[in-house]
Amino acid sequence: MKISLSQIRSVSELQRHYRKVVQEAKKAPVVITSNNKPEVAIVNIEYLDKLEKIRRDWEIADTLDAIKVANEAERNGELIQADSVLELLN
Repeated sequence: MKISLSQIRSVSELQRHYRKVVQEAKKAPVVITSNNKPEVAIVNIEYLDKLEKIRRDWEIADTLDAIKVANEAERNGELIQADSVLELLN
């Protein structure tokens, strides 16, 4: 995500102009800096929901990939039997 200078606010600016910054964040993400370093971002709830859906979709895709790899390993006889995680570490 590219952030323009107009989307960057300091903590003190957020404290002084909270409502204005929130209104800006409803239109586009706003990065809040502390000591001239990015600290947090404020985003509108729809954007946050979209990011959360993307994260869930990737998590599901990763899980399905892991299952596919495990099934392939099982078909090829590459799995090892272990009664516990500790047994795998020894």
